[in-house]
Amino acid sequence: MQVGEDKCTYRNGLSINGAIATYLNYNGAYSTEVDGVIMGANSGGLVALPGKDVSVYSRFVVSPAGFTENNFYALDTLVLFDPDGFEQQIGQPEYKGGSIEKYGTFAYYYAAKPEGTYDIDRMNTLKIEDLEYYESVEQLHAAGKTCCGYLIEFRATKFIRIGASYNIDFSTKLKVKEDNSIVGNVYPVVIKNTAWWKSDTDKYAVSLGKTIVNNENETTGQYIPSIYEDPDGFVAAIRKMEDGVVKEKYASYDSYMYSAYTPAKYENGVYVSGHLPKLYTGDSLYIFPCISETRNLVEIRETTGYTKKNFDLDNGQNIVDFKLTPFVKTLVPYADEQHTTVTMTYTLPEDLVYNNDAVIGGIYTASSPWGYHGTMSSDETHPMTDLNTGGAFGDINCKRVQVTKDDDGNTVLTFVFENVPYGKELSTMFGEIRFSA
Repeated sequence: MQVGEDKCTYRNGLSINGAIATYLNYNGAYSTEVDGVIMGANSGGLVALPGKDVSVYSRFVVSPAGFTENNFYALDTLVLFDPDGFEQQIGQPEYKGGSIEKYGTFAYYYAAKPEGTYDIDRMNTLKIEDLEYYESVEQLHAAGKTCCGYLIEFRATKFIRIGASYNIDFSTKLKVKEDNSIVGNVYPVVIKNTAWWKSDTDKYAVSLGKTIVNNENETTGQYIPSIYEDPDGFVAAIRKMEDGVVKEKYASYDSYMYSAYTPAKYENGVYVSGHLPKLYTGDSLYIFPCISETRNLVEIRETTGYTKKNFDLDNGQNIVDFKLTPFVKTLVPYADEQHTTVTMTYTLPEDLVYNNDAVIGGIYTASSPWGYHGTMSSDETHPMTDLNTGGAFGDINCKRVQVTKDDDGNTVLTFVFENVPYGKELSTMFGEIRFSA
């Protein structure tokens, strides 16, 4: 099924006597940090590894107000992504709530990648009626197509009351390609909405010779056709929407609703610009080669066996043994061994002092009885000084621990490891901190 070449005016959302907004973002990705500031979903700093499972979360918010003609009756939400960055294992959109499901029905279809260039400019200009749709990803693949997005249709079957706010929230699972050659690329996702109000649907119903319905058990909105089942009727319905003219500009995000999405831009792995206009029309995912993570915990145990949280300073419990295990995480092995530098910071509150005795490797022996300072013993224990660890640690170079103070007076410990292979878990580090007098 292919929508014909005959195009019509499209409107990405609309403003009514009330409010309306869209929202779109990646879930399940990592946030990065730039100059000490966490770059999360709202600032374009989302990253993922090859092979990472992520999801796309979309929201359409509508708050009809005023007269009955401003009521909301039908919605089409199209989400487009770049298939070059994702496996073709695409989940069905999952409804995540929003209190509107009792007023109508949902249908889901999958969009086939169009012929020709498919970049962010094409993604921004494509309209819902420009694409070819299938009921399942399997059906789409059987036709020799590549999936590049999905369509969520809502059609009201009952009258939706005015004066309340309604969300339509969906989450759809995607999987980043298990291909390390995509590292360094940015993959955008964009959202497009076409919505019909009662005044729109009534006009279309009249053009079909239907009776205008306005009661709690039935609505004219059910006459808006599906793009999958009746593409010609869908295009005709859009034409009845006053040629896309916005009625009133009451929407909080009106200026964003009509803007093309600009993906985030990275230089040397660091976000520098883009991701506009925020999450209202799209989001970006940057592919990292690896992610460094650290498992850290207090090693001292209570007599119950649980991690110690309370220390009795008057009873000699003034030293805290800690354990750190940094590693460089990958999901897809690299054919050739790749190396990186891992820098780890560990911040201590101002009433705790570092004992300058951290070691890498070795075996920790808990105190007897539990609850007190333990000991380290092993021929494989190395002080955290400038040395090439060698031996059991390979060619990883462990730098001397740097001890500094931040602006709040907290002690900051900085550990640096050079020449760390991707996917490598470093040997565990042990150290002591004590409560200041």
